[in-house]
Amino acid sequence: MTEEYARKIISHHYPDAKFEAFAHTDDFMEPEAQIGRGYYYVSLYDEKIESSRLNTNEGVIIIGNTYLSSFAYNLALSWIYESSNGVIGPDFVSPLLKYNLKKFYAEQLYHRHNNVFSRAVLLETLLYEQHLMIPIFAEIDVNTEWAATAKMVSLAMSNFVLFHEVGHYYLQYLPASVDELFTANEAVVKPFLQAVELQYDARLIEEVKCDVFSVYLRLLADKDDKTAMQFSLRATVLGYASMAILYAIQGSAEKTAEEHRKIPDNVELKSIETSTQEYSYILEVPIDDISAEMLLRAKLMITLCESIALKEGIGLYGIEGMLQLSGNALDYLKSFVYKIMEEGSKNERAIARLIAEGFHNHPEGIEYLHLKSKVFKSERELKL
Repeated sequence: MTEEYARKIISHHYPDAKFEAFAHTDDFMEPEAQIGRGYYYVSLYDEKIESSRLNTNEGVIIIGNTYLSSFAYNLALSWIYESSNGVIGPDFVSPLLKYNLKKFYAEQLYHRHNNVFSRAVLLETLLYEQHLMIPIFAEIDVNTEWAATAKMVSLAMSNFVLFHEVGHYYLQYLPASVDELFTANEAVVKPFLQAVELQYDARLIEEVKCDVFSVYLRLLADKDDKTAMQFSLRATVLGYASMAILYAIQGSAEKTAEEHRKIPDNVELKSIETSTQEYSYILEVPIDDISAEMLLRAKLMITLCESIALKEGIGLYGIEGMLQLSGNALDYLKSFVYKIMEEGSKNERAIARLIAEGFHNHPEGIEYLHLKSKVFKSERELKL
C-alpha cells in the first residue's frame, strides 16, 4: 500500500480530518515482529470520535483519532489536578470536569448541527469558562514534574485506544500472539473471558478481547514495576470510564441535533426584538446502543483491573500515588452529565446566545473561534 492510496481512503472516510500523519509498520517496527503484511498507522484529529481499523484491497489501515483521547487526557489531567486540591469526590462538583464534558457536548452539538443553540453552548465555554484550564496547561511549561505527569497521562489515554485497534489486527493476522499474551496471564484472563463468552455475542466478545489485549499490552511496558502498574491500572479505569461517558454525550448531542434539524433558527438580524425561540436538549447515560455497549465495556474493564490489582497486590483504589482513584469513578463522572447545562449566570447565557445569533449564516466566523479555542501540541509540525 502506498501513502497516496492510504490518503485517498482516509479522505473518503474522514473528509474533515486535521493533522494527518501516515506511517507504515515497515517504518517503525522490526521485521522480527512478524505481523504479516503490516499496516499503515494514521494519526488524525476528527470530531467523528471513533478510532478504527479499515480493511482495504491494498492492506490494513489503523486510525488513531486523537480527538477522543485528547478529551480523555483533559479529563484525567483535570482529575489529578483537582485531586491534589481535594475537590474530587461525591461532595464536590469539580468545575474542571464539568467544563471539559460541557466543551465536548458543545463541540459535538456544533459538529452535527450549526444552529443558535449549539453555537451558544460553545460560546459559553469559550467566553466564560475557558480560563479554568489555563493553570493546568501553564503549569506544564514551568513545572517539570507536572510536565512529566501530563506526558504520562497523554500516553496512557492514547495508547489504550490505539492498542485496542492493534488487538483487532492481531486477532485477524496473528492470533497466536494474542493467545500467548492471554495464556501468560491466564490466572486472571481465563475466568474473566469465560464469563464474558457465556453472556455475550461473538462481536462483543471480540471487542472485549481487544480491550483485554490493550490492558495487558500496556502492562508489558511496566515490567513488574508496581508503581507503574498501579498508575496504568488506575489510568485504565479512569480512561474507560471517561470514554463511556464521552460516548453517551456524543449520542445525546446527536439526539439533540436530530430534534433541532426539524426546526430552523428564527433570527432577524435587522430586528431589535429579543428572540423568544426556545431550544430543548437531551443528556442521558446511556442514550443509545453504542453508549450502552461502551458503558458495559467500561464496567468489564474496571472488573478486570480490580482482578489484576488483587492478584498483583496493588492498591487500585486509594489516595496515594500520582493518580488518586476511588471506587466510584464511573458513577462520579456520570453524575456530571446531568450538570453540564446548569445555568451559571443568566447574563452570561443571554450574551452567549446573542453572539450566537449574530453568527447566523456566518459559519466561517464561528469555525474560526472554534479552532482558536483548541490547544494543539505535537512533536511534529501541525498544519490545518
